[in-house]
Amino acid sequence: MRVVLDGSPLALADVEYVLKTSRPEVALDEKTLVQLDESKKRYMALARTQRVYGVNTGFGPMVTESFAEEDWSALQVNLIRSHAMGLGAPIPVECVRGIMIARLASLMRGYSAIDRKPVVLLAKLLASGCTPVIPEHGGVGASGDLVQLAHVAQCLIGEGEVCFENRRMPTAEAFRRLEIQPLVPDFREGLALINGTAAMVGVGFDALDRARRLLEWTLALSSLQQEIVASIAEPFSPELQSVKLHAGQAAVAAKLREWLEGSSALREAPPANDRANHPRPLQESYSLRCIPQIAGPIYDCIVAVQQVLLNELNSVSDNPIFDAASGKVFHGGNFHGEYVAVAMDHLKIAVTKLSLLCDRQLNALLNDRINGILPAFLSGGRPGLDMGLQGAQYTATSSAAANQTLAYPMSLHSIPSNKDNQDVVSMGLDAAMLARQSCLNACNVLAVLALAVASAVELLDLRQKLAPRTQRLHQQLQEIQGLQAMREYLDSATPAS
Repeated sequence: MRVVLDGSPLALADVEYVLKTSRPEVALDEKTLVQLDESKKRYMALARTQRVYGVNTGFGPMVTESFAEEDWSALQVNLIRSHAMGLGAPIPVECVRGIMIARLASLMRGYSAIDRKPVVLLAKLLASGCTPVIPEHGGVGASGDLVQLAHVAQCLIGEGEVCFENRRMPTAEAFRRLEIQPLVPDFREGLALINGTAAMVGVGFDALDRARRLLEWTLALSSLQQEIVASIAEPFSPELQSVKLHAGQAAVAAKLREWLEGSSALREAPPANDRANHPRPLQESYSLRCIPQIAGPIYDCIVAVQQVLLNELNSVSDNPIFDAASGKVFHGGNFHGEYVAVAMDHLKIAVTKLSLLCDRQLNALLNDRINGILPAFLSGGRPGLDMGLQGAQYTATSSAAANQTLAYPMSLHSIPSNKDNQDVVSMGLDAAMLARQSCLNACNVLAVLALAVASAVELLDLRQKLAPRTQRLHQQLQEIQGLQAMREYLDSATPAS
């Protein structure tokens, strides 16, 4: 597979390929590159006769300052250096690859009045597995991700640090190894590189991928748990689901039916006049019975967030916009990250709810007073001497609780900056980073739940009664030994089909 950048929209598969590939193959369309070169020439001529923001003017509140052409290059270099001021841990490499492809997608649309040099260099670094070191703190998501993208631009001019060949090193050293000459920015290359929402989009796609996988695991483990407690399949029936008009709920119920098809561990609803002879309740607790109603909104959230991210990925998030059709320059605010920020907060809340659902399912398996069929904490040996998953439950509980604290919307933290020029900001990157962290925390909860489900099947000797799909799922889980190994597995794999 390779990603072709020709100014047309990228697909979700393109981004996922880049996120998961250390040296993704990236191709730049020559015709589009020629159009970039011509666009820059046209607008350089325009900037010699009129004021163009960020080319012959200062930035932000200093827009009143004017500069002659001999200062244009220094203006761009100083912009990059002044904004490459992030702090904190580096953004994970897979997210940085997402940031790089998002920046390339926007620039290759041809509305930024840059020539081919910066995009060719950025694509070459991406394909070489050379990624900028980008600190996680510093962006407010107003003129986009200025600070984080400045660290990308800093790398292109040969400064800062990169991750290359599995270690962190000065950019200059990596460039020597790759035989690359750094970019000498002029006209508006610096501004074009740091304007926009590429950082929040790149991290957002990573969080989205994790959230989708977490939901798949939750539905798979929930199906197995239905068999463990001998639930009634009626709550997932097409007839019952058809009278509730939410697409996500219907999709979740359908997936549960697929997982449970062919199971002999489930039970039929007892006749109304014979319920006294059936020890299990007619209706299970909400964490089992209401999975379509609880996970359905999470499914819908993932669909909605995916669309927002794809829209943003394939948009032009620069300012100003140079329109080749009219030859005009349009000043505005397409760099603002509010769409992504709100979407990431939505995703974060949904993932938090998912972790709470799984925490309650786990508790139902570990608490013998609730399930009535399993030993306390799934201790397979002597009660009290064998403590089962008692300690592991603490890890699940603390992870779910951490998500509850993280769930407050980051997009509501709008603190003005930049001499109040940026008076309403999105905090989009921080929202994306927190959504990603929520997914990591939720994965902790699911890892404990996966161990519990696999153990419960063994304790009840249910393997032969399981549905074909859940039987394969159980075998998949049985091959993983230990909580840390299970967590790493769930974070990278998908349930057996």
